[in-house]
Amino acid sequence: MRGAARIGLLACLAAGQLACTTHILKTPHEQFEGKFIDQVEPEAAHQKLVGGARSKRALDGQPHAESTLDMFGGWGLMQARGLEKELRRIAGKLLVVYPHEKPDVAIFATSKREFNAYATPYNDIFVSLGLLERVETEDEMAFILGHELAHLALGHFQRGDFFALEGKAMTMAAGASTVAMVFANSDLKEVSGGKRELRVTNTAEVKTNVAYAALAYLAVQELSMSVLSPMWQRHQEDEADLLAIDLMARAGYEPRQAMETLEQLEAIEADKQERKAAALKEVRSTYDDLLLAAGLKEGMDGVVKMGTKLALVEGARTLKDVRDYARNPHRLAVQRREDLKSYFIREYRRRGSLDVSAGPADTFHTRIWSGTSGRVLTNHIAAHEALTALGEDRIADAEELGRRSISGPTYHAPFPRFAMYQIRKSQGRLGSAIKNLEIARKGPNVSGAVLLALGEEYLVVRRPKDALRVVREGVSRFGKEDPFLPIAVAAHGMLRDEEAMEAALARCEETENGDLIERCRSRIPEEMKKEPDPVEIFKKLLQAGG
Repeated sequence: MRGAARIGLLACLAAGQLACTTHILKTPHEQFEGKFIDQVEPEAAHQKLVGGARSKRALDGQPHAESTLDMFGGWGLMQARGLEKELRRIAGKLLVVYPHEKPDVAIFATSKREFNAYATPYNDIFVSLGLLERVETEDEMAFILGHELAHLALGHFQRGDFFALEGKAMTMAAGASTVAMVFANSDLKEVSGGKRELRVTNTAEVKTNVAYAALAYLAVQELSMSVLSPMWQRHQEDEADLLAIDLMARAGYEPRQAMETLEQLEAIEADKQERKAAALKEVRSTYDDLLLAAGLKEGMDGVVKMGTKLALVEGARTLKDVRDYARNPHRLAVQRREDLKSYFIREYRRRGSLDVSAGPADTFHTRIWSGTSGRVLTNHIAAHEALTALGEDRIADAEELGRRSISGPTYHAPFPRFAMYQIRKSQGRLGSAIKNLEIARKGPNVSGAVLLALGEEYLVVRRPKDALRVVREGVSRFGKEDPFLPIAVAAHGMLRDEEAMEAALARCEETENGDLIERCRSRIPEEMKKEPDPVEIFKKLLQAGG
């Protein structure tokens, strides 16, 4: 699809013309002749970097500050220079053959044990431990990296912003139309003292029209978020697959390996479906017992009531499955593989235009799993296995695996240390547990979960000043204060610094996040809690209404 066609489709969607969506129901390779890489226009290419140049970040070896928000959980990054160098080499081979402006990317490895790789709008690419465990050849990794590079080269993040902006615009329009509707059905009325007030003259009509406007707004928003946006994202995934195939072929890799990668993804998806089906079967096996118990307690009325409840539960689950499927930005791996196979046959096998140089046996898997990089990877696997053993109450095994995970090059690694912290805490050794978090804190890639846990533990041992230092460090590292606000409220309260506590609480309330606000309020010491001021509550309601 050419750049002009993309712009036209966005304009079509923005205008609300649903007929135009049939344009993206076809897979991209059915919409053009020749190779996809030849359809990309220079002006439509390249994901422009948001928030400044990449050069400084590439030198300091850290992701962009906004990218690290994705790494806020307990997993963190894996520090494996040899692995990162290998991944950059493969990406470099792919970018060399890309004919347009090339995105300046950085690649990092995460300790998540799932088959996953993704790019961010800040030109960072993340590859997971679980993916590295399963990828056997350099060709397979070339497809994975080529897919993520394609998202950046084709500017997919910029086009994805359309739907976010559309949602904001719809919200603003709905609010403006509601206000206009109220004013249109209002008039100035004389009140006591010669004053005049604006009062609604047709309350019933206003209520009806506002209700209709709200329903229309929700319907359009649901259509955009559940149908159009995921449809467009799936189209982008198809484009990324096609460009990855073309880049592989031009760089001398074997494009057929893309199908091997997707077959692995198929197997993972099938396993997830089997486990989900098994879990549902186990849940549904209790239905007969519930119906029997209801019948024994309340007779036929009880059976009917319980049957109705269970039917509603099943209906809600079915609706959720449908909604999740509709909103999924990825098509099933089997569908992607069939489309790529069709494209490969059309453009490469039949035309004999594939030029893959025959080289030595592929040693990619051996290279990344040997030396220091290999030890980093195996130590992170040991951390995962330690947590599994801990969950199964195999404490001795958990400790042995945990000790192994923090040895050598992963001494400061956030995920192994976080695992060891949980092991020590389960043993009642809080001092040693905190020590593990403090060691992880000194490393270059500390995760948000480590800092949050450390802040909370400092409060447990009544070290509020240390907890506040952790809060400041977290905000500095991640540029995000919200997760640390409950700790700040509790620490200031412990120090009896009412002014600072109230300031932290006010920032918490400014987020308008109900769950976060409740957590912040719950951290106020009992002796410092105040009765709610009705005047202040009324003022806030007026401000919200205005």
